[in-house]
Amino acid sequence: MSDLETLLSSAQGGQLVANLADRFGLTEEQIESAIRALSPALAMGLDRAAEEPEVFEKTVGALAGASRYSFFDEPEAAHSQDAVDLGRDLLNEMFGSQAATGQVLQAAARESGVRADILGQILPILVSVLLSGLTKSINDKGLGGLLGQLASSGALGRILEQLLGGGGTPRPAPEPAPRGNSGGGLGGLLGSVLGALLGRRPAPPSGGGAVRPGGPLDADAGSGALPPGLDQAAVQEAIDEIKKTLQIGQKTNRPAGQGGGSDLEAILGQILGKR
Repeated sequence: MSDLETLLSSAQGGQLVANLADRFGLTEEQIESAIRALSPALAMGLDRAAEEPEVFEKTVGALAGASRYSFFDEPEAAHSQDAVDLGRDLLNEMFGSQAATGQVLQAAARESGVRADILGQILPILVSVLLSGLTKSINDKGLGGLLGQLASSGALGRILEQLLGGGGTPRPAPEPAPRGNSGGGLGGLLGSVLGALLGRRPAPPSGGGAVRPGGPLDADAGSGALPPGLDQAAVQEAIDEIKKTLQIGQKTNRPAGQGGGSDLEAILGQILGKR
């Protein structure tokens, strides 16, 4: 069983499988088969989210959204429209389109013996439950405040362009984030960084100036320096910790013939290889 499957199996007090079986009129064995078949797609999608700056940015927003609910703990919350919408939106980001998600569902249906239309209802719920569980892990690492500030500030894209060289079209600088409620720990310091990096730095020329990919964050952004003790390495370390949390599927050790077969893997390779 992969780490991802282990996390899902522990959701809702260990009753996720039973709760889904009751919800969809399936046996627990059918739900377990569905989760085994869908887990490689979830793992590869989250891994892609950790690697691609644009998808990572959207995933951080989804993680912050999941933190407002109890999808991991409460069955009714996990089956709500909020959970379904959140999961479906992120699936389309991870796989690129609804059509690509449909291809994954068709392949998983062949693997599991569960109809694709039913898997299409189960998969968004699994995504939201998984995000809620990963948010708990991020909070346990002391990064919960940082996660919320990254998502709400609108600054993550520019930070990634500087740190990672995202290569996309430079974005206009967001409005400065409110500073009246900075919080504590690294999350509070990040708010100061965002203010220095984005709130007080000169706006790019109207024609759009290129962001320096991979360069250091400005040590003196406009009217003041970054807070003492926090530099590019500190911000990079925080982002890396969130990425490691997303890469939960990397330790998958699945016996041959138990989900993740060649058909699904080939489709995932085609979909993600085109991204």
